[in-house]
Amino acid sequence: MITKIFIRTFPSTEECDLFESLLQTKWPSLLEETKGVTFSAFRNKQTPHVSTVIWFFPDEQTQKQVENLIEEHIKKFTQTLSPKTVTFSGEKTLMYTTREIEKPFVLIFRGKGNCNEFDDISI
Repeated sequence: MITKIFIRTFPSTEECDLFESLLQTKWPSLLEETKGVTFSAFRNKQTPHVSTVIWFFPDEQTQKQVENLIEEHIKKFTQTLSPKTVTFSGEKTLMYTTREIEKPFVLIFRGKGNCNEFDDISI
């Protein structure tokens, strides 16, 4: 899996909003022909003029395909809005995911006072 991150700092929150609305309207149709691509956009309330976009690609060929779409359809907008852009691209080397939060459950012990032997467990 390959990741590419774009951090764009726009001159104003309004320009950042405009850019993200453009992404929201353009990407669904542009990505129709791709497989296994994930696109996520993030904003922070303390810095609303900064947009962070994180891409996940299954392979280099798909990454190149999407980068060509960016060049063809999105770059003209970033040139017009002129955000400062920092990018990172690399392969995932480590990922850890914790378990989902489980619903609370209750264990009911029935027996001869030994907690290591259960007659019944209720969940």
